[in-house]
Amino acid sequence: MTFLVYELSAAGKIVALWEVIGSEVRSAFGPGGPYAIPSPPSLVGVETAVRNAGGGTAGSSFVRCKWSNRGEYFERVYRPVFCAQYDFVRRLTPAEDLARLQFSAQLEALIELLRTIFRTVEPTSSNFECYGHEIRNLLILACTEAESHWRGVLKANSVPEPTRSGLTAYTGACYGRLPRVLRLQEYAIRFKLFPAIGVRRPFAAWADGNPSRALTWYSAYHKVKHGRETHFADATLGRAVDALAGCVILYVASYSLWPTESCRYVFELTTHPDWCADDYYVMPENIANWTSLDYTKW
Repeated sequence: MTFLVYELSAAGKIVALWEVIGSEVRSAFGPGGPYAIPSPPSLVGVETAVRNAGGGTAGSSFVRCKWSNRGEYFERVYRPVFCAQYDFVRRLTPAEDLARLQFSAQLEALIELLRTIFRTVEPTSSNFECYGHEIRNLLILACTEAESHWRGVLKANSVPEPTRSGLTAYTGACYGRLPRVLRLQEYAIRFKLFPAIGVRRPFAAWADGNPSRALTWYSAYHKVKHGRETHFADATLGRAVDALAGCVILYVASYSLWPTESCRYVFELTTHPDWCADDYYVMPENIANWTSLDYTKW
């Protein structure tokens, strides 16, 4: 039997990681063990063995880790990595890196379109109800990029595509799995070059379910994509701004790195998830031996 145990400080911070293999426990990073534990292995047995050997931190608690083994992760889902000695970002797979580079290129194009619009329409809240052809184009392009990314995350984690009316494709209900795993509601972003826009939280209203029902900017995209003549006024500047902010947050929620120099220049994260111990990926013993899990472990 193999499992991992976090040792947490009174403040809930990780101070050590213990690895249980069969009837022994050892420190995953640094000296400590192996120490014998009674069978069947348990949290009480782990803590008792560690403390009897003079290990452990005063006032700490022992909590079982959600991962069974070191190096388990979800593709295109960012989490900080626990490795004790230094900050570490998991190396992306070739498929992930290709998706990241393509997303970066699209963001560059979207940012340039936004800046072109702002040369004509001043980006203030009083102008957020403005609409026009270039604003509609930005809204549609940003939303299709968001959809492409949602599908990519679902596919990378082996979420099955439902079949409906003979067609196999992801639906809005499938996308509803993503806010929780990507922690989208917890991100907020500021446009550094355009402070009058204020802080944007494009996913604040989306906890689960179909995004068309929760996100006004995504709902507007569907209306103006299929019915410009009737719903042209729904393609507002404020919704286009939120759609682009949503794309930037999706990138960060998947890869953690700012995509381009343009993004670092234009945007600033003001709020991001407060990661707890169970959120962290754990660096494998061999840095190259990461193991991707599928959506059933979300």
